[in-house]
Amino acid sequence: MPDPYNEAAVRKLCEDTYGYPPKDFQIAAARSLYEGKDTVVLAPTGSGKSLIIALSHLPASVNKHAMVVVISPLKALQKEQASKDKDSLFVNEDTKTAALLTAIKKKRYRRIFIGPEQLQSDDVRKVLKDDQERKDLIGYIVDEAHVVVEWGKTFRPCHE
Repeated sequence: MPDPYNEAAVRKLCEDTYGYPPKDFQIAAARSLYEGKDTVVLAPTGSGKSLIIALSHLPASVNKHAMVVVISPLKALQKEQASKDKDSLFVNEDTKTAALLTAIKKKRYRRIFIGPEQLQSDDVRKVLKDDQERKDLIGYIVDEAHVVVEWGKTFRPCHE
């Protein structure tokens, strides 16, 4: 039976799309996410953790609606990461609209970068808990998790 993740194809697609080959740890973590496994990646700043988000669902032939939700506490980082491709969107209290939530439901985006407060928002939770959304959801990724521990509720009350 062929490997549905097709690591060789993902490596080539990464090189064609981003201009450089992925590192082995990126492929391993992305495959783990793709397979629905709980995955922890501890790597230093600048090592390429963000590429894992894209690599986790590059094999769109298996599920063209595959989606990853990235919880990021920094608005500037949400915006920067979402601006890297047309399949990404960032939603926080400054940008959230009914139209954005509808776009998520209609599968217009594959990577959703959200602020942690949005997980407490009834309308966002309703979209993410929808049966179809859950079927297509590869997983939740917590980016910059150290911020929660280091800055805690002094940074954002929802981190308490």
